[in-house]
Amino acid sequence: MIIKNKSEKPIKDLKLVIEDLSGSIWGLNPTQQRNTYELPQWQKVLQPGSECSFVYVQGGPQAKVTVQSYN
Repeated sequence: MIIKNKSEKPIKDLKLVIEDLSGSIWGLNPTQQRNTYELPQWQKVLQPGSECSFVYVQGGPQAKVTVQSYN
């Protein structure tokens, strides 16, 4: 899955909620909140026009990914 910043401002502290995940996830760091993930340490800011990708393994319907918060 690809996250792309289409705005004209940098995005910081992006938090994603991933529900109905039955497998592993790569490219995001888990937070202390259940089902909530953030960008990796080396990419804490998503500059305008840039993107970040992550992968999850799912043996069934797609997981539900939503943006919880960002600055």
